Amino acid sequence: MSRVTRRGFIKTSLGSASGLWLSGPLASGWSRDAWAAASTDPHSPFAAVSEPKGHPDFSGDQFERPHSILWKKAEYLANKGGIPAVSEKASIVVIGGGIAGMTAAYRLRDLKPMVLEQASAFGGNAKGESWGDLRYGLGAAYFNEPEAGTPSGELLKELGLLNRARHEALTDSSVLTGGKITRDFWERPGHREVRAKLLTVRAQGFPEIPATGAAVTLSREALNALDRVDFAAWYRKNLGDLPPLMEEFLNEYCWSSFSAGAEEVSAAQALNFLFSDMEGVHALPGGNAAISEALYKKLRGTLPRSNLRPGCIAADVAVNGNGVRVTYENAAGKLVSVEARACVMTSAKFICGKVVTGLPEDQRAAIGKLRYRAYVVANVLLKRKIRSPSFDLFRLEGRPALNQDLFAESSGRAYTDAVFGAWAAGDRPAHSAVTLYKALPYDGGRGGLYAPSAFAEAMRKFEGTVPELLGALGVASTEVAAIRLTRWGHALPLAAKGLIADGTLELASRPLGGRLFFGQQDNWASPCFESAVKAGYSAANAARR
Repeated sequence: MSRVTRRGFIKTSLGSASGLWLSGPLASGWSRDAWAAASTDPHSPFAAVSEPKGHPDFSGDQFERPHSILWKKAEYLANKGGIPAVSEKASIVVIGGGIAGMTAAYRLRDLKPMVLEQASAFGGNAKGESWGDLRYGLGAAYFNEPEAGTPSGELLKELGLLNRARHEALTDSSVLTGGKITRDFWERPGHREVRAKLLTVRAQGFPEIPATGAAVTLSREALNALDRVDFAAWYRKNLGDLPPLMEEFLNEYCWSSFSAGAEEVSAAQALNFLFSDMEGVHALPGGNAAISEALYKKLRGTLPRSNLRPGCIAADVAVNGNGVRVTYENAAGKLVSVEARACVMTSAKFICGKVVTGLPEDQRAAIGKLRYRAYVVANVLLKRKIRSPSFDLFRLEGRPALNQDLFAESSGRAYTDAVFGAWAAGDRPAHSAVTLYKALPYDGGRGGLYAPSAFAEAMRKFEGTVPELLGALGVASTEVAAIRLTRWGHALPLAAKGLIADGTLELASRPLGGRLFFGQQDNWASPCFESAVKAGYSAANAARR
């Protein structure tokens, strides 16, 4: 979702972008043979759905095992007989098999790294499912136009994905209001003026995150000043009185992007996202799971098969005189210790805080300041193909968007936006999927997803609001084959104001002993593909040195 060095690219390269990206009805790289083949590999980011039926529980995050290990780590290790002696060696161990982890491993592939992933399948929250020739995402759904020479641009090029994505400008996306779908949101009176003001601000300086201080962006001092202000305060000061629907949209946009309200999010972080998305987003069939799959296939083809280790959860990581000792529980439940020359950790920082032994107290305190947010995804599978009105659609109710709307029991605001799963494939698959995103924009949302009643409650809320969307699409309820729910409990680091300006993020990400490196999207609290890739590349380069 976020963006790396975007302003310079927008300013100088949009004229040549058409040679790379296709914005017509069908990206040229799509074909039934290329995208529709169901994976038989149980560790692939894509899972095949042979029969479209509802699942009795959430897919996505499974909490029980990591909680039993990491939340009672001392007791767990004692019951296992303590940390075992080192039984194997590796050049580099990468902990985490999501986009960031697989990017780091791909960058280090000549060194044959060992990759540990706690889930049974790789991909992190960029996973997907396939039903016949339809692919749809379970989490991360899009990326922005990559600048030539950036880590994300180079990675997509190497993976052969540059000509396979379909483009949609933010101004071409749809909104659902009053039971009707329209695409004129940014052309309405008052909305055009807001867009013009945003473009003017963007032209004055793009808030680049990660903050590298490049000449085409805001200075670090200016970025820090912007980071100290929340987004709601910023738009009230700089955009004036907003039309009600526009203010509702900006708040829902923050929910969708950050799982947080505009009064919590740093103005620098929100504008970094919004300015990038105004130029448009790119989507592949299956969302960012298509990128995960391409990375996984590259690693499977270049690394020894035993170096890709799903079902393995790191329990303790310690830097020592020989390098880094990584102790993990393997898929069979056995505790194993590996000695590596270096280690790259791409799991969330709060996990690192529990796993890493010997963290300096100031770094541990910085990690403790970071907060994470949850969201739930519902995939509504349709028995026939439909014409997608756009890639993304925001659902607006014509009333102020308040945080409590998304967790109050009586709320009808069951989701922020919907992604049309067949849109990236030009609506060519035989079936369609509509992916609904429900943010939990408050602390404690993750805990609510543990409750035994969480699945039934979430399903009830989605079922209650789906008829409105189906009616707007002209689809009968009998055309719904299934609704499948996915939960992500700590997927989004909260991009709260001040974390960049006060140095918290850089301190939390500080390497340890010249051997242990952190490569997560939460290095900059920027929950997006580009930040994950950048972090993975940077950590891999440091580990190589």
